[in-house]
Amino acid sequence: MIAEALTWMFSKAAKGARRAGLVYEAAGISGRFRRNKSAWQPHLEKTKCHIRAQIQKTDPNMRILVLGAGLALDLPLAELNKHPAGAILCDAVVTPTLQLKLFGYPNLSYEIKDITGLLSHIRKNSDCDTISVPNSTFLRHRDFGLIISCNILSQLPLSFRNYASDKKTAADTTQNKAHINPQKTHIMNAVQDAHIRTLKSAGCPVLLISDFKQRTTTGGKTETALTAPIEQLPSPPLETWTWDIAPEGEIGKSISVTLDVGVWLLTGPSLTV
Repeated sequence: MIAEALTWMFSKAAKGARRAGLVYEAAGISGRFRRNKSAWQPHLEKTKCHIRAQIQKTDPNMRILVLGAGLALDLPLAELNKHPAGAILCDAVVTPTLQLKLFGYPNLSYEIKDITGLLSHIRKNSDCDTISVPNSTFLRHRDFGLIISCNILSQLPLSFRNYASDKKTAADTTQNKAHINPQKTHIMNAVQDAHIRTLKSAGCPVLLISDFKQRTTTGGKTETALTAPIEQLPSPPLETWTWDIAPEGEIGKSISVTLDVGVWLLTGPSLTV
């Protein structure tokens, strides 16, 4: 609890990120990782393995951009640091733990950015119904050799969900929409659509890693919910696996949550964003 409190107090965040609950979420992820490290490890290693493989194929003179750097638990920081042109890690929140860790990786930089384009709207508007989603999200830098969307696609609507939900449940580990009205659910889906549209028009290889299905088991009964619009992505994915994100006891007695995770490589022609 002390570590989570320190994360909350000393994290740096984009404007609107605290109100949207993203700093609180970062602190929560840190705590869940400490409690479930062994259960999470296969997923983290699978993610790192795919990133390492793609780094090897990237032009050494071109930088790498990581969208959804988070706590960097699933990033091979040493390999990213060895990439000659370096890498930029990007997210709406950077924790004090990661800030300290990055001192050991001089070829990496961290940019605190609103990837969704929603946070400024949330910060300024008290009425969720006035919030609109951009058709695409803005990539300021256009000289990347590789863009990595790292376990963030399903998480992008969190800022809006945290603000729009009428109530939350223990199973809200991703983007449970059960307590959000249809209009607001439509906006949450649009956030993901904009992210995919932006990645497809990036003009360089894009490695997209994301969960796409959540399975919540309560007392032997399992409920399934989609967490990402994978119908918009190439089929089949390069690989899929299961992430045991919340073993039984983590969020409640006789409750467990797993995520189906996939990895896709997007290499379409450059388009105008």
